[in-house]
Amino acid sequence: MYIFNKYIVRFYFFLSNLSDFCRMNICLIYNNAGTGSSYYRLEMPHSFNMDGVNIFCVESPLMIEASDLEMLDLIIVNRSWCFPSSDKKVDIVHTTAKLLRTYGTKIILDMDDHWELGTGHSFYKYYQENKMTDFVREHVKVADGVITSTKYLEAECRNLNSKTITLPNVPNVSLYEQYSLKSVPKSKFGIGYFGGAQHEEDVELLRISMGKLSCDSSLDGRYLLALAGYNDNPVYNAY
Repeated sequence: MYIFNKYIVRFYFFLSNLSDFCRMNICLIYNNAGTGSSYYRLEMPHSFNMDGVNIFCVESPLMIEASDLEMLDLIIVNRSWCFPSSDKKVDIVHTTAKLLRTYGTKIILDMDDHWELGTGHSFYKYYQENKMTDFVREHVKVADGVITSTKYLEAECRNLNSKTITLPNVPNVSLYEQYSLKSVPKSKFGIGYFGGAQHEEDVELLRISMGKLSCDSSLDGRYLLALAGYNDNPVYNAY
């Protein structure tokens, strides 16, 4: 993990045009606070000890004061640093980026999903109605650098922005004990689902098997279902 961190930090320093002898100030923008994107893509990878790096967090670019912006070297944000506007369209991507770069701050965009959603995704209709595909694609082009979750996404993003590297989802077992392997005695058979609730076609594959469990009264009380990453919103509650 140390070598991995060193590689990522070197990429950050390269984008910021800073000497290795300087301390770097990074701001993480949690524009989707409480979601997997913020947790796995912003909080988790940057919770590791990174020599020469100070980390700050805000929930929106609008919360960054001018005095704070002046001291920032990097801003890292998941998927977008602004939202679509009917009158400004993709132009708002450029104008917002220009404001964030007032004092020379560089912007890194984190992409953990493709900007072209399949019809089985619960956000597909929203993306179509608001031209989100073009909007997110413009972010990839405008960003000073891009970090992605997989090599496949890295290759896709490199078609739009050559300064792209992979930052995989790596759990920090020293801070988050749920990722430590341990034996847990249990009286029930455990069944876990770890996947995106927004991918409705994937969730639909569970219907038959879960239906069989539900209808078999002989199995009542003998198993435990766990939905990883659950939070209280309409998409998850649709389970």
